[in-house]
Amino acid sequence: MQEEMGQITHPLLAAMVPVVRMIAGTFGDNCEVVLHDLRQPRKSVVMVANGRVTGRQVGQSFRDMMNILTAPHFEGEHFSNYAVTTKDGKVLKSSTALLRDEKQEVIGALCINFDLGDFMQCAKLLQDFCAAKPLASEPAEAIHNPDVTQILVKMIATVIAEAGLPVASMQKPEKLEIVRFLNDKGVFLIKGAVEEVAGQLNVSRFTIYNYLDEVRAHAR
Repeated sequence: MQEEMGQITHPLLAAMVPVVRMIAGTFGDNCEVVLHDLRQPRKSVVMVANGRVTGRQVGQSFRDMMNILTAPHFEGEHFSNYAVTTKDGKVLKSSTALLRDEKQEVIGALCINFDLGDFMQCAKLLQDFCAAKPLASEPAEAIHNPDVTQILVKMIATVIAEAGLPVASMQKPEKLEIVRFLNDKGVFLIKGAVEEVAGQLNVSRFTIYNYLDEVRAHAR
C-alpha cells in the first residue's frame, strides 16, 4: 500500500487515519482512499492511500465535490458507488462521505476510488469463456449434415439390436418403444432419420410418422 500524509490538525480527521489505512489495506492497490480537510479548500487533500489510481497527492484540492454534493443520490451525508471515468480512461467506482465536527459543521470528506479495470477485463474473459452456441435446434427445424449419416445409421442399428429381437419378430409395442427412445434423443431432428428408421424397422415412413404422433401425444 502506498501512502502519503500531510499535516492533520483536527482530531476528528486524525481519527480517520486508521480508517483510510484499513480500507486501502482491505481492498488492495486498486483502491485509492483520499482524506480531505475542507477547512482548507485549495489544498484539501491531507492523506492519500494508493494515490496511483488517480494520481492524487497531498496538498491538492478536491475535484468533483460540488457535483457530488448536488447529485440526486447524495443522501445521508454520503454518495456510494457512483461511476467516474478519468482522463486517461480508467473506470472507477467511487464513494464519498462528509465528515462533521461536534458543531455539525462539515470539516472534511472521505473518498474512495476503486479502479475497475482488472475486474472489467476479468468480466470480459469470463463472458468470452462462457459464450457458447446452443446445442438444441428449434423443433420444427430439421438438421441436415452429411457427416452424421454414418453415425445415425449405426446408432439406429445398435438401438434395434439392443431390443433383443429380430426385426421380423417385432410387434408394434417393440417398434414403438424404439421410436420413443430415438425421439427422446432427438434423432428425428436429423434429415433422413425417418426414412432410415423405417427402412431398418421394415415399415413405411408413414408408419414411423404415426408412431411419432402416438409417442409425442403421450409425452404431452
